Amino acid sequence: MHILSKMITLKATGQQSGYFKTRIFKTCSLGAKKWSLPVLKEQVYGCVWWCSGVPNSPCHQPMRLLAWNCQGAGAQLTTRRLEEMCRLYSPGFLFLSETKNDFMHLQNMQVSLGFDSLKTVEPIGNIGGLALFYSKDYPVKFVFVNDRLIDIETIIDGNRVFISFVYGDPVVQYRELVWERLTRIGLSRSDPWFMIGDFNEITGNHEKRGGKSRSESSFLPFRCMIEICGMIEVPSQGNLFSWVGRRSCGVTGRRVRRLIKARLDRALAPHDFDSVLRDVPVMISEDMNQKLSKEISTEEVRRALFSLNPDKTPGPDGMTAFFYQKFWDLTGPDLVKVVQEFHSSGSFDRRLNETNICLIPKTDRPRKMAEFRPISLCNVSYKVISKVLSSRLKKLLPDLISETQSAFVSGRLITDNILIAQENFHALRTNPACKKKFMAIKTDMSKAYDRVEWSFLQALMLKMGFAQKWVDLISYCVSSVSYKILLNGVPRGSIRPTRGIRQGDPLSPFLFILYTEALVANLKEAEWHGRIQGLQVSRASPSTSHLLFADDSLFFCKADPLQGAEIIKILRIYGEASGQQLNTAKSSVMFGHEVDNITRTTIKDAIGGKEVLIKSIAQALPTYVMSCFLLPKAIRSKLSSAIANFWWKTNENSNGIHWIAWEKLCMPYSDGGLGFRTLEEFNLALLAKQLWRLLRHPNSLLSRVLRGRYFRFSDPLHIGNSNRPSYGWRSIMAAKPLLISGLRRTIGSGMLTRVWEDPWIPTIPARPAKSIVNSRDPHLYVNDLIDPTTKMWKLDRIQSLIDPADIPLILGIRPSRTYLSDGYSWSHTKSGNYTVKSGYWAARDLSRPTCDLPFQGPGVTALQAQVWKLKTTRKLMHFAWQCISGCLATSQKLAYRHIGTDKGCSRCGGDEESINHLLFECPPARQIWALSPIPSSGHIFPRNSLFYNFDFLFWRGRDFGIEADVLELFPWILWLCQMWRTSGNNQSYTLSVPPGTADLGAFPDPLEVLRLAEKEAQLWQSAQSELHNGNHGHVELVTQSRVGDASLDSNYSGYHCFVDGSWKESDKFSGTGWFCTSSNGEPPTMGAANLRRSLSPLHTEVEALLWAMKCMIGAYNQEVAFFTDCSDLVKMVSSPTEWPAFSVYLEEFQSDKEEFSTFSLSLISRSANVKADNLARKVRTEPLHITYVNNIPQEWLF
Repeated sequence: MHILSKMITLKATGQQSGYFKTRIFKTCSLGAKKWSLPVLKEQVYGCVWWCSGVPNSPCHQPMRLLAWNCQGAGAQLTTRRLEEMCRLYSPGFLFLSETKNDFMHLQNMQVSLGFDSLKTVEPIGNIGGLALFYSKDYPVKFVFVNDRLIDIETIIDGNRVFISFVYGDPVVQYRELVWERLTRIGLSRSDPWFMIGDFNEITGNHEKRGGKSRSESSFLPFRCMIEICGMIEVPSQGNLFSWVGRRSCGVTGRRVRRLIKARLDRALAPHDFDSVLRDVPVMISEDMNQKLSKEISTEEVRRALFSLNPDKTPGPDGMTAFFYQKFWDLTGPDLVKVVQEFHSSGSFDRRLNETNICLIPKTDRPRKMAEFRPISLCNVSYKVISKVLSSRLKKLLPDLISETQSAFVSGRLITDNILIAQENFHALRTNPACKKKFMAIKTDMSKAYDRVEWSFLQALMLKMGFAQKWVDLISYCVSSVSYKILLNGVPRGSIRPTRGIRQGDPLSPFLFILYTEALVANLKEAEWHGRIQGLQVSRASPSTSHLLFADDSLFFCKADPLQGAEIIKILRIYGEASGQQLNTAKSSVMFGHEVDNITRTTIKDAIGGKEVLIKSIAQALPTYVMSCFLLPKAIRSKLSSAIANFWWKTNENSNGIHWIAWEKLCMPYSDGGLGFRTLEEFNLALLAKQLWRLLRHPNSLLSRVLRGRYFRFSDPLHIGNSNRPSYGWRSIMAAKPLLISGLRRTIGSGMLTRVWEDPWIPTIPARPAKSIVNSRDPHLYVNDLIDPTTKMWKLDRIQSLIDPADIPLILGIRPSRTYLSDGYSWSHTKSGNYTVKSGYWAARDLSRPTCDLPFQGPGVTALQAQVWKLKTTRKLMHFAWQCISGCLATSQKLAYRHIGTDKGCSRCGGDEESINHLLFECPPARQIWALSPIPSSGHIFPRNSLFYNFDFLFWRGRDFGIEADVLELFPWILWLCQMWRTSGNNQSYTLSVPPGTADLGAFPDPLEVLRLAEKEAQLWQSAQSELHNGNHGHVELVTQSRVGDASLDSNYSGYHCFVDGSWKESDKFSGTGWFCTSSNGEPPTMGAANLRRSLSPLHTEVEALLWAMKCMIGAYNQEVAFFTDCSDLVKMVSSPTEWPAFSVYLEEFQSDKEEFSTFSLSLISRSANVKADNLARKVRTEPLHITYVNNIPQEWLF
């Protein structure tokens, strides 16, 4: 709750003195009579609270509180016992209720007890009375005092703390007035606050013994007060029942006084997070904190803004991100100022964080609020702030988040955990060591985002080592929110939450997985101490006790009641501290196949779960099924059929006409199809990504689990058949031929790559080297061809062994200078990183026949492919494709499919309405073409061939001198030519018909149709022109990616170095050039060098950057901003792990980058990089290897 935020901050930073404990102790009133019962009618109850030190912040004087319902302070025995307790505990505060004595008597007690001050509430006669004794060490301000409550404010170790000393009303009907008062106090209180005293109430029947059970509803007011105030019970020692008495009850017709025990005294404190966060390790280093808290640059704000989707629904400000992107020059400075001021001050105008809530139904007919998903619509300014913070945090998450959490962490996929879960379920069914002894528990957290307690989030981040400034920034973002609900599009109401994070806030996913790390830490601690034992699919695989999927979780342990109860206990304690609540309706348990029924029943009773067969966690995540499992052929067929029906049907009650086979629609645009994906190849492409990740990330949890089970002494590409593999593993192995077909070995040291067997020659597909010798050494490795001293290729040996055609390709490969291990790259992307898209088309190439025959006659494929290059709307492109592909429902086509018998044209009465007739030959259509600016002549255009007419409009018309902008009109003419086929009017357009022709088959005036086509074309072209002009800045800004911190503006005080590379396949050399200027007036320096031609233009760009960096290092220029016109180069150095084909270059780049105190790489236009480009091009054409530094021919610069 919000009232805890201050306390947690103070505590975790060491300013607050520690955590809170109580000790409950009792003693009997000693009298002449010796009682035989262990507890007596009247008992002494004391609750001592003290504050003990935390590491690095010892409390100078631990403070103790003592509260006691003394039931009369006048007895000598009571005074003696109080003196004894004060000597033993030295309390800073002593609270007595039911004193039954006046101020004078209590003042005498104050002296004997050794307190400096006293506050009393006089009893009414011989009833009630309160007294608070306190030491001068604690300055006290009385906030509220009455006969049931003394509420004070004091200072503990420099921090403001509130304490409420409570005496619950003995009269039941008045007791709720006390709870109401405490509730009002709690809602307005944000500082640390504690309650102690005799509440005269219990929270449930479990806190009493004897007597009649009370109804659950009678406990609700007290419980609600505790929950609203954010309090929990302070752990206690000693006998729980602090009150004992006798009450009369009727038994067999007579009254009997029965002994009753109850817990009426208690201490309540804010959530004590120490027990939950104790095992959370400190993960944040000082360097990480500096990166998180450094000043926010203009470029960082700009990058955050342009990363937002421009078309998302606006928030309360009514603006989309597109507005800010389009008018960046106007809005940018103010937006940057807002973000930077927030970073420096830690706050912003709360109106920025006003949020509209849109309720999205989860079901077709929602009947209750739980069936709606609330989506937050935030203001753009707040989203930019949140995006800047989340972008910084995101970079650190791989080091902070445990490997059992795979969602929202870069470099991990949620499918990793799905596959691990599948292996564990398979082990529960088949593994002898697992199916008899283990079980799985699946849980779901109810409304997980909404139940995030802000105070717990603060405490967790501080425990992990985040700097106080960063925690304050995050806390302000999540706590300054206010909501309005969109009802029929109109915002209503005003809600200020006290907990929760929002769907739609860029920070929320990352904060939630951080939040869950507290649960992970407790599970690891329990596993470390043997209270739970994780499941191992094999002896060589790591054990997994838990897998987390955002708000869904899987737990694995021994099928033992104690271990099951331990997991439930951890979840309960975590829930009490964090606010998360287990959704028992969605939680279940699965046992190993051979766990006996008695054990199952015992465990189910112990943990309260129902038993189901958890086939796969992917069942709850259907979008990930194809990424993890190979769909059976029958299912693929049904899905393809359903998709095809959806595509062709015109209404819900029909399947429509399937004009073209689905397989042909799945051809790429260039081959005449629509680019739909076939499920089989798409399924394999997704699975190949899993196999690719096993190769690229051998130390991931998924890879370690599968390696221990299936490829312990090999790699996943070189294994045989496995014993009883899971379906998940069989699915991954089904994609192995696809991945192997595009893999290439990237050369680092060359020690792991065989010359004659591994695919390392950079062709497509990659292959081993070709030999020119008859006898080949099978154990010859690539490192045998590399000089160990110079790290250069041994040209003489290569020429003696390898085909001359392969030698230029080999020499274009750059060996590692630091013994970097050989790796893998994917041949079908320039980065070398596998993508599902490239994998899909590689799978299509493997599955398609070598010769594809066109399905509509010669030239049709080219016509269909050209459709998608038209400058028109997507709808008209698709219409043109339908016409060329024969998919238009003309009378001729319908009669051919036995839908009607009349082939005639309904407009002109012609014998046959073909597609060509409808669009070009029907008299109304001919009139439109004749009136159009596209010249028409019977022997040139239009003709009686549909394909010729489209060929003329696409290409041949330009041969007859028709301007391109004139030809761009034809898609709209085609569309309108077919609009009026049965009547003079159309639902979309209403045009007049020529006089005297207003009958059923009349066609609108052709001139009006042409004018309408021209108008529609002009409107679309104007809109595109405006959009292009508005987006020009957007495109330019988005592509102006940067790496590093150096400023792009003219005020930057370092060096500006422009680099470029030049590559031509037919040339012997590649060219590299750089041009460096200084802000302090130094003359420019420059360099140009030609190198042996590399594998691609991008390789040359990298070489140009590396050479320029080495030249800057040699000149002792440590503050350099580099500029390039190659966008791929900027992307590469900003995310090097995504470019495995360049791993050797990037290793060298990272090493050289460390030599600069300030480094940046920015994208500029080609026109701004002319000098470096000229240097690279001129030096490329030199006949011999040459390097220039400064002494460059002047004509090369121009």
